[in-house]
Formats: sequence, structure tokens, C-alpha cells
Amino acid sequence: MQPRRDRLEYDVDVAGEDLLLVHTLNTPEGELATATVDAPGLEHWRQVTPPADGERLLGCELFEHFALVTLRRDGLTGLRLLPRGGQGEPAMRWPRLLPPD
Repeated sequence: MQPRRDRLEYDVDVAGEDLLLVHTLNTPEGELATATVDAPGLEHWRQVTPPADGERLLGCELFEHFALVTLRRDGLTGLRLLPRGGQGEPAMRWPRLLPPD
């Protein structure tokens, strides 16, 4: 994995050969990226999506068919479900769906 350094925080989850990361390389609000177990260094991180305006990405978990991203928006904790292999919706905030942007 990428060695720790100043101003770089990351949360990573592994599923098989895939890595999913929330990191602060380019913004303190976090970005979502992918990499592989064979090439986990930041030079191999591929951006999936930056946070939306007003969001802070906190963490991620990989499952067989989707990824779950935890975030903060409007002062509340939220979840974003992304299908494996691409971007997607819905973004969910407990106990109801977020209003459309």
C-alpha cells in the first residue's frame, strides 16, 4: 500500500484483486479511487469520483456487486451505493433518500 505521508489520509477496502480507496491526495474532502492489489501505490490510483459540492467522503467498503461509500452532507452522515465497475446512485441518508441535486 502507499506509505503514509503528511496531508495524505486514506481508507482502503480489498475485494479479491480490487482496491477501493477514499483519499485526501487532491482535496481534504476526499476522492474515491480504485487500484489493484498488484499495483497499490498512488501513481496507480484511478479516480472514480470526487465528492459532490458540500460532501466529505469518509470511507468505503467493497461488496460483490456494489461499493458502499460513507459521507457527510448537510451535517448528516450518508451512504452512497455504487455498482461495481462504474458510477451510480442512489445516495442515501438515513432514514430517507437525499433530495435530488
